[in-house]
Amino acid sequence: MGSPLTKHHVCPAPGTKPRWPDNCELDEVRARSVPAMAYHRLPNSIGPPRTYPLGYADAGLIQTLRIYGADLDVSAGGGGTITFTTTGVAPNRIFVVTWNSVSAWKAGGASNFGAGTAYNLQIQLHEGGDFYYMYGVSDDVSEPANQAMGPAQIGWEIATSDFVVVQSGLPANNTGIRFFIPGALAEYRFDLGSLNGTAGELLDSSGNALNGTRINSPSNANQAQINSGGKVCQAVSIPANSTLTQIDAIDITLPPTLIGSAGTITFWYKSTSAWGTTNAVLFDATLVSGRHFYLARDSNARLRFVVTDNAAVPRTITLVQAGSPAVAADTWKHRAVTWELSAGNAILAIYSDGVRVAAVTDTSNGSLNSSLGSLYIGDNRSLNSELGNATGPALERSTTARPMTAPRPIPSRPRISAACSLA
Repeated sequence: MGSPLTKHHVCPAPGTKPRWPDNCELDEVRARSVPAMAYHRLPNSIGPPRTYPLGYADAGLIQTLRIYGADLDVSAGGGGTITFTTTGVAPNRIFVVTWNSVSAWKAGGASNFGAGTAYNLQIQLHEGGDFYYMYGVSDDVSEPANQAMGPAQIGWEIATSDFVVVQSGLPANNTGIRFFIPGALAEYRFDLGSLNGTAGELLDSSGNALNGTRINSPSNANQAQINSGGKVCQAVSIPANSTLTQIDAIDITLPPTLIGSAGTITFWYKSTSAWGTTNAVLFDATLVSGRHFYLARDSNARLRFVVTDNAAVPRTITLVQAGSPAVAADTWKHRAVTWELSAGNAILAIYSDGVRVAAVTDTSNGSLNSSLGSLYIGDNRSLNSELGNATGPALERSTTARPMTAPRPIPSRPRISAACSLA
């Protein structure tokens, strides 16, 4: 019961296995008396009052779900049980682990610290990717010292650079915490016959009416147009250009207030030239020099994600993919970025074909820079953008989402087949 679980890094189609927060299926799940899944190392206990200093992030705690990181005892000396089951019918199955009246580990001695405690906790892994921490009636007050146990952490960790601590301390009895992949704030499927330059003609299929408009460079005879040869259905093709002054893009009318301090952008992308030949901007909202929000492919074939916060002295966080990945011309690749800015903290990540290829943790004031403009996809936003150039890219299924609960969204590759409809 002490080994960590393993997980697929390239996600197969949904099957019978429970799912991890990065939307991959699990080969194996471990549950311990320490109320977490996939633990392979116990937290330390110091007290009274007892504290649990072994917190996230920790290299010994990767791939764990921590419903409450206290030190419980399911042995004969402690009591209680740990049970698991799978309920429901595909595609709505739920894998459930329950800690039933499990007490805290007892220190013994005259104070018998930890006696009298009992925890009723449950983790639910839903087949669709959601997971829940459920808190029943628990007594976390030690006897006879009558001191509250903990506080212990609640959260999850995939890697030391990819984790969330929701809170420290036990939530109220009969409450729960839901972690889920949010619905799209905006989604562009490009399922229409053609573009003619009419404002708002590129419909947002999320229902939030953030419809897109084609932006044409006056010096470019070609214009962005619908391409029937998409990855899933149709795509939009952006004409090639080579300077900051030439801007050929789709303005999806998404302002900074809606881009938000945390979210995800995902899309399919291919270039008419091999990666590594020149820079290419994939999306950008920069209006003021040095105040950025953009994703680009640099001349070394690396993805570059740059975000500036809204501090009095703005801080720019730059994340660059390692190495020089070789991608041939006319090759579809799925790309995703996530960002999460909170007071004093910033976490950025880049995903390629469902696999995280870069991540960074930095500091921020918790907000995106207020000078940003609406988001352009396919080219730079303004003359003050850090990079220019469009290399004839085609983009499909561009989606922007914001997290609605504690976890930041974890992107995965979407379906590569879907019903197509033309407006």
